[in-house]
Amino acid sequence: MTRGLLLLLAVIELALGVFGLIGATGLLVSHDAGMVLIFWPLLAAVALLLVAGAAIFVRRPWSYYLHMAIIVLMGLIGILYVGPMLGANGWVEVLVQAGIGVVPLTLLFLLPPVRRYFGV
Repeated sequence: MTRGLLLLLAVIELALGVFGLIGATGLLVSHDAGMVLIFWPLLAAVALLLVAGAAIFVRRPWSYYLHMAIIVLMGLIGILYVGPMLGANGWVEVLVQAGIGVVPLTLLFLLPPVRRYFGV
């Protein structure tokens, strides 16, 4: 069951990563993007999910740590990029939103069956 759920997570991450890569590339080469380019760094960070999803398919101990590092890095990029845009009180909202994505995935990867899947 762990293998099936992890492979499903990998496919979802790959799909989201492709969406982020296509969106970031489309915004970057668009001539009339204007202020929409403000979302480019976030879409580029979502493109990191391509690497995280591929790391699940590799099933090596280093890919386990790579996946966790990419998820935490994406959360940090989101916090550091969006936080200043929302002002002094916006940091709390951004921390909660980043925590909603980062904390469950990190806790999921700390479970013993997942660690066994990667050989850690």
